[in-house]
Amino acid sequence: MSLKAVQWLNLEEGLSKAKKDNKLVMLDVVRDNCHYCSDMDKNVFSDIKMSKWVESCFVPVKLNLSHETLPQGFKVQVTPTFLFLTSGQKLVKMIQGSWNKKDFTELSQKLCKEY
Repeated sequence: MSLKAVQWLNLEEGLSKAKKDNKLVMLDVVRDNCHYCSDMDKNVFSDIKMSKWVESCFVPVKLNLSHETLPQGFKVQVTPTFLFLTSGQKLVKMIQGSWNKKDFTELSQKLCKEY
C-alpha cells in the first residue's frame, strides 16, 4: 500500500489481484485533460486515509480512454466514471462524476461491506 496516493494498477493486473484477494475492482475511467478527473486525484485519491480505505476495500484500476478502450463493451458518458467489477468483469455498480472524499466514501461504502 502507498504512503500517500492510491496505487493504481492496469486492468490486467487489477483483475488478477481481485481474483486472488477476492475483492471488487474499482475501475476509474478517465480521459486526458479531464479537469474533474484531476480534481478527484488531487482532492480524494492523494489523501492517505482515503487511499488506505480504497485499497482495503477494492483493487484500484485506472483506465484512460484517451489511450485505452473499456473491456466487455462497457460505455461511459462522462469522466470520471467508476465501474465496480468482479474479477470476472461483471458490472456491480457504476458511479459517474467527481466527488469529495465524504460523498465518494458514502457512495461506495456499501460495496465494500457486501463484497
